[in-house]
Amino acid sequence: MQYREYYDPPEPLFGFDVEAQFVEGVNADIADAGRCIALEQWTAAVFHLMRVLEHGLRQFAQLVEASFPTSIELENWKNIIDVIEKQIRAIEQQPKSAQTSATLQFYSNAANHFWYFKEASRNHVAHSRATYDEREALRVYNAVKDFMEQLAIHKGYRLAKLDS
Repeated sequence: MQYREYYDPPEPLFGFDVEAQFVEGVNADIADAGRCIALEQWTAAVFHLMRVLEHGLRQFAQLVEASFPTSIELENWKNIIDVIEKQIRAIEQQPKSAQTSATLQFYSNAANHFWYFKEASRNHVAHSRATYDEREALRVYNAVKDFMEQLAIHKGYRLAKLDS
């Protein structure tokens, strides 16, 4: 088993920031993705990684104060991303400042990443349109890990700022 360390890692696979900043369910899906990698179940790993991103997408929607007519759990990714982009456009109308510019850059980058993940992997694995090999699954794993770490750091910074 080449990826044994993914099965039962001594530390959280996506790091302590992700573990602390996101809802409990995300940690279970990260662990499941790791076990799938350890067992060389590549497509299953990508499936769990898309669930990780779904947790991130929902919390990102809350971060930008997006609202929906129904529970966000019932919304599809496209609708959530569309509302997030609407919120970003509203921020563009605020008075210009260094903070507004930095926020817009981060939010826009995050929204683009969610759109990329949706089109590149999520729709294909969720609707049985693709299977993944080792190289592809590890590429998705690394991209999702990096992205979730970025979200966690930003989210933690914003929460700390709101508390002060």
